[in-house]
Amino acid sequence: MRKLQLLLLLLCSMAATAQDVSSQLDRHNFFYAGQSKRMRMFMVKDGQVQWAYENKQGRGEISDAVLMNDGHILIAHQYGVAEVTQDYQTVWSYAAPEGTEIHTVQPIGRTHVVFVQNGKPAKAVVMEIPSTRIVREFELPISEKGSVHGQFRNARLSSRGTLLVANMAMGCIHEYTSEGKEVDRWTGFLPWSVQEMPKTGNLLITGRKGKIQEITRQGKTVWELNTVDYGVTQPQKTVRLKNGGHLINNWYNEWNKVPMDTANAPVQAIEVDKDGKLVWQLRSWKNPDLGPSTTIQLLDDPVNRNRMFFGEFNAQAPHLFVGPNQPIGTGRGIHPGRVAWVHSPGVAQWDGHTGLWVEDRWNDQTKADAMIPEAVRQLTGETTAKKAWRALFRHFNKTHGRGGRGYKKGEMIAIKLNMPKFRSTLV
Repeated sequence: MRKLQLLLLLLCSMAATAQDVSSQLDRHNFFYAGQSKRMRMFMVKDGQVQWAYENKQGRGEISDAVLMNDGHILIAHQYGVAEVTQDYQTVWSYAAPEGTEIHTVQPIGRTHVVFVQNGKPAKAVVMEIPSTRIVREFELPISEKGSVHGQFRNARLSSRGTLLVANMAMGCIHEYTSEGKEVDRWTGFLPWSVQEMPKTGNLLITGRKGKIQEITRQGKTVWELNTVDYGVTQPQKTVRLKNGGHLINNWYNEWNKVPMDTANAPVQAIEVDKDGKLVWQLRSWKNPDLGPSTTIQLLDDPVNRNRMFFGEFNAQAPHLFVGPNQPIGTGRGIHPGRVAWVHSPGVAQWDGHTGLWVEDRWNDQTKADAMIPEAVRQLTGETTAKKAWRALFRHFNKTHGRGGRGYKKGEMIAIKLNMPKFRSTLV
């Protein structure tokens, strides 16, 4: 009797858990595409397919698709790359050279794109659009034993104007400048895709064996998830939601020799909340049939192509909300609004690689000490450090109702250092 009660409790618990997991198509408004025998893309809004695209004459599989803020879509489909509009026009297209494949692409403003071209050799390629003129290319490391098809699937531009490349064959992530210089490499992964997280600059890596990891640029894992625990065995891309949750696709291989069991069709994507709880699963193989999933991008988060840059290509200058020589606020101090600037060549000698720049061995304390009195002299306009400090104390005391006296023993002055967050990788 007790065993029966325990069994009933377990079944009730499983039923309650299943009811907590939503499967409604209207949970998210999203753009969708996947590696499939059919070159199809969809936009789903309010639970309905609002836009559908299919290229019945095209070759290959849509390995990468990017919805941009102008409504255009970049697609990489194994045998080429193209830009299409939502009224089904092709803006430009480029066919992969014989013996090569293209599975990923990124916009660089409105005049260029960058893509990874699998091959022997494999290359990162910057191409002018719509002319499709190649303006730069550099080789990427590959495993000579592997196939061209299994080399690369995903690359993403970073906020610093570098290219992050997921190297499936070699099990690592590379970071390159536009000149082809490898500035960093992270090993020990089975990466399908990589992306930079906003604000932190961390890397979010989706692995082929179900392991998703967020790592710092120093290689420390700060978050991870095993999708196999949720029945997802073929994750390729991950979307971090604003609420801290994650959307994760689950690709189905249509080239399997055994046909899909339609009565037990696999999920195409899942949503896991920030606490690791499964809250949504997408299973839409009919009415509508979305097909296998690779790309899921929220409609309210299109890629702003104007902000995408790769080194000097579409280089971004700071966007100031005021013009030059237009001070903000009210000037304060002994000479209101005055800024003192001191430069001392040789005060820091860090090589950019060994240890940290803040270590004493890289800094000349004598030269650093000399910079303070020089700054105070410039700020006050006095000829000596002693006169400068006296002038500062007199001004401060006078403006704070203490008369015009100078320094008094025991008084101190605080110096606030402005030290923005430092990233150890130099570009």
